[in-house]
Amino acid sequence: FTGRAGEGASRWQLGLIIEVLSPTTRSYDRGDKFNLYRSIPWLRDYVLIDSESIMIEHFRCTENREWILHEYRALDEFVRVTGIEVEQSLNEVYEGIAF
Repeated sequence: FTGRAGEGASRWQLGLIIEVLSPTTRSYDRGDKFNLYRSIPWLRDYVLIDSESIMIEHFRCTENREWILHEYRALDEFVRVTGIEVEQSLNEVYEGIAF
């Protein structure tokens, strides 16, 4: 993912975690790990990138600490993380990957 986060931004300021799902960890990443991540006060966006198919799951936290899921499955779609002004097409994410 590429974008602008501002000068001097650290991972604590970004509020973003990106995970690439593997067959052995996908259930844990979506379940117990995400449950733990939801308790992190600075976390606003959790992005899961599937390694075996074209699919990205973007969980976004609202001001009320509710998590909203956006799924992306088409190469011409763009994942947008508005809090840090990041936009990336699935075509770019999966460039060079054969399934």
